[in-house]
Amino acid sequence: MPYFKAGMTTAVSIAPIMFKHFFPDWPGGPLLVIYAIIIFLGAMVVFQPDRRFNLVRNPTMDSSFADTFEDGFGSGAFEVSPKGHFRVHILQPSGFWVFRRLHVAYAYNSNSTQPDHGKTWKRGCGLCWKVFNSGIADWCHRDDPKWRELGLSETDLEETRHVYGIFAIPLRRPGRRSKPVSNKFTAVLSFDALSPEAAEALKSEYDKFEARQNPQLLERAQWISLYF
Repeated sequence: MPYFKAGMTTAVSIAPIMFKHFFPDWPGGPLLVIYAIIIFLGAMVVFQPDRRFNLVRNPTMDSSFADTFEDGFGSGAFEVSPKGHFRVHILQPSGFWVFRRLHVAYAYNSNSTQPDHGKTWKRGCGLCWKVFNSGIADWCHRDDPKWRELGLSETDLEETRHVYGIFAIPLRRPGRRSKPVSNKFTAVLSFDALSPEAAEALKSEYDKFEARQNPQLLERAQWISLYF
C-alpha cells in the first residue's frame, strides 16, 4: 500500500510535465486550470474528516457528560434526571477573516426541535466567541444586561429563547513535554441551562470553577481538550 500511494503521488506530480512533453501544441493555460480543479476535488475526497474517529469519541463523551450531570451540577435539586435540564456544545472555529465562524463539533442532549440546533455563530457574536477570544471562562444569564451586549441579533435572541444561561470554558490544545499547556485555544466547551433551576446550578458551578473549588470539572475540560 505505501508503494502504491507513493507511485500515485509521483504520477500526479509529474502529470503536467508529461502532458506538455507529449502534447506540446496543446494550450497550457486551460490544461493547468483543469489539472488544478482535478487536484482540488481529489484532495476534498482524500482529506475529508475521518468519521471513524467520531464513532469512538462521541459515545465516550456522551457517557462522560451523563456522569457529569448525574453526579454534579446540582443534581439533587431536580425531581427527575437533570439530563433534560442541560445540554452541551463544543464549538470550534472555521473559516477565516470576516468569514470565521464557530460551528458545533460535538453536542450532547441537543436535538433538531431546538431552533438553534447546529447553529453557527459569526465572529464576535455570543458568549462563546467572547470566551474563545479572551481565553477566560465566563457565565451569563439571559436576564443579565450583558446578554444583549454580546452582539446577538434579534434572530439570535429568538432562536436561543429557550436557553436560560450559559457557562463556557475555553479549551487549550495539549502542549509538549517541555510545555504541558499550549497557549493556543482550539475550542469552547459550552454548558447550556434549559430551565431556571439549571441556570442556578450552572451559576453555582461557575462560581466554584472561578474559585478553583471544582477540580473535577477542570480535569474533565482538560480531558475533553485531547479530542479537539
